[in-house]
Amino acid sequence: MIDSGSVKQRVEQFDTKNGDDAICIDGWLLFSNGAMREVNPLGAWIDPPEDAIKRSRNIVRYWHELVQRAENEFKELKRQLLQQAQLSVQHAAANTPPPPPSNADLEKLKRLQELVQERRRQFADAREQLKNNTPEAMKEREARAVNIRESGVRLIATLEGIKI
Repeated sequence: MIDSGSVKQRVEQFDTKNGDDAICIDGWLLFSNGAMREVNPLGAWIDPPEDAIKRSRNIVRYWHELVQRAENEFKELKRQLLQQAQLSVQHAAANTPPPPPSNADLEKLKRLQELVQERRRQFADAREQLKNNTPEAMKEREARAVNIRESGVRLIATLEGIKI
């Protein structure tokens, strides 16, 4: 029999030790320090990897996900507010036209904009840290891959431009 009280306590200790800032990605809780555990409390728990590259990759993944979530939330709210404003203008002559977005709505959008910008900075910092932790051989291989992709894209464009 499993002692659920001790499991719960151990999960809370693990979460607290790793920052209590986990986000769920594909059934895993990923922490900003690179630690991760399965959502299932009886599943795997992984402390931040000692290997700097693996830890940095986890941290980049964490911030990339947070950027995506914040951008999606911003875009959705902006879409809703634009739609609300357009309806307000469109039906201005009605007896009871729909109200335009409030100042509070606009402030919320601005706060989301700031959140996206802050998370993008954190993501850029994490990517820079990963770059700094990446050995020269890997950097060279990645640079070669970029060059090959770029020349391949140019070749494809050239081939598509040759017509009969």
